[in-house]
This record gives sequence, structure tokens and C-alpha cells, in this order.
Amino acid sequence: MRPAEIKANAREHLLGNYSRIITVQLIFLCLSWSVSMLTGGFYGNGTGMIILSCAIITVADIILQVFNFGLKQSYLKLCCGMPYGPGDLFTGFKDNRVVICATLFGTLLSISNIPFFILSEAFAESNDKKMALLAFAAFAIFNTISYLIMLPLSQVYYLLMDLPEKSSADCLKMSAWLMKGRKFRLFRMQLSFLPLMLLAVFTLGIGMLWIEPYINASEASFYLNAAKEKE
Repeated sequence: MRPAEIKANAREHLLGNYSRIITVQLIFLCLSWSVSMLTGGFYGNGTGMIILSCAIITVADIILQVFNFGLKQSYLKLCCGMPYGPGDLFTGFKDNRVVICATLFGTLLSISNIPFFILSEAFAESNDKKMALLAFAAFAIFNTISYLIMLPLSQVYYLLMDLPEKSSADCLKMSAWLMKGRKFRLFRMQLSFLPLMLLAVFTLGIGMLWIEPYINASEASFYLNAAKEKE
């Protein structure tokens, strides 16, 4: 299926389900916000404080990844016509395989943001505009690298749900195998949501309540299509 067909399939599954899935999405956002707020008070100057901040942010990113697994589980159930709800968001904490993969992804995300974090601290101390430009350049470069690394592994959470008998390492390998020849297709589909996300800016972000489910349901449909092709 082409990206446009996958997105059309996602819209079909969302019909009549928006109120329920938006509730799950809002609870996920509240949980994410709460975790982020808990880490917000640990920023500071000095090497020791920076190391402590990075460690706490890494733990927070890991927790957010476990919640992200639960969110993806809700969308996969939605696209399969199965019952789903807010309780799905917490299921990852019961599965060691999920925690292992969340630790991998959370650590990678944290590492990719360390240069930006350090350069931002340097800018705050010196107020040098060049340091600010370097910080944003580091953010763009390292997060692009992180995205390229995670793209082949993007299906691992769905595989962990579908294949409970497989280890985390097996699911990581299977994700890379599943994404062979499909990485650009997924990237192109994700990029196609950019105009909608820009339009959401004019609604003060309220439009994202409908756009986020559309994106997540499309990604779940992408996995189902890829798995069917590889069956």
C-alpha cells in the first residue's frame, strides 16, 4: 500500500473512535508532561549538576518510552478492531522486553540532546549568540542522526505486542528486517503530515488533538501493512 492508502485506512479506523482515542492521547500527554515537570528542577551550572541532570533526563526519557509503547498498543488495537483504553498506557511496565527497548531508545534520545544541553548552558553563562547558533545546530544534527538510527527500529514496539514469545533482541532484529526497503516510505508518510501540523499552529495547538491520532493510527496501519507483506 502507498502512504496515501495507509492514511486512508487509518482514517477509516478512526471514524467513530475519535472521542475515545483522544482521551487516551490526552492522558498520555498529561503523563508525559508530569514526568517532564519532575525533571525540570534539576537544571544547573557545574559539571556535577550537568551530569546529574543528564542522568535524570535519561531516566525520564526511558519512562516516557514505556508510556509510548502503551500508546502504540492502543493504536494497534484500534486498527485491529480490538478493545483499548487508558490502561494500555501502563502495560509496558509489566514486560521486561519493553523496558529493555525503552532503555535503549530513551538513552539514545538523551545522548543526542546532551550537546544541545551543554551548549545551551554555555550560552546562558556567556550570552554569546554564536553559542546559541551552535546549540541549535547540535540539536538539528544529533537529532537527525538519532532519527536515522531509530528509523529501522521503529516497528519494535508493535512486534513486542504481536510476538510475546520473542525476546527484545529478536524484535529489534525483526524490525530492521521489516523496514528493509520501507524506511523512505515511512519517512515520506511522516513528512506528509507536516502541512497539517503547521496549520495546527493557527489553532494554538488544539488541532493536534485530531492530528496526533491521525499520525499514530497511520503508523500502526503502516506496521500492519508491512507485516502482511512480509508474512
